[in-house]
Amino acid sequence: STSSELRPGARLVALAGGGRRLSRPTPQQACDFLCSAKEDVEAVFSPLIDRNGFIVTPEQLATRTPSRSDALRESADVRKWQKRVGSAKAWRAFSQSRPEQYKEKVRCVERFAEIRRDS
Repeated sequence: STSSELRPGARLVALAGGGRRLSRPTPQQACDFLCSAKEDVEAVFSPLIDRNGFIVTPEQLATRTPSRSDALRESADVRKWQKRVGSAKAWRAFSQSRPEQYKEKVRCVERFAEIRRDS
């Protein structure tokens, strides 16, 4: 998908145009590429993303540093989920043996994503 909104903290990933492509350009390389372009140039940007996969501003990222206990708890939760979904067989076994827990986890993730989108 494409978006016309460029948020602070986004990184320039690539430039393409005139049969040339430049990946991960430095600011000077990007400037030289754009100045020498004779036709339209396509720019690809990567947004600033927090550890949960949400697009954030630099200010938001700075305020989201987890405490040590939060990081340890999150690591334990991630390990549990990796064990549950580490293979197709493990995923089937989990989703079939505990459908209520599976549905609740999915609802929880959807609610969290909705709250994040609204804020």
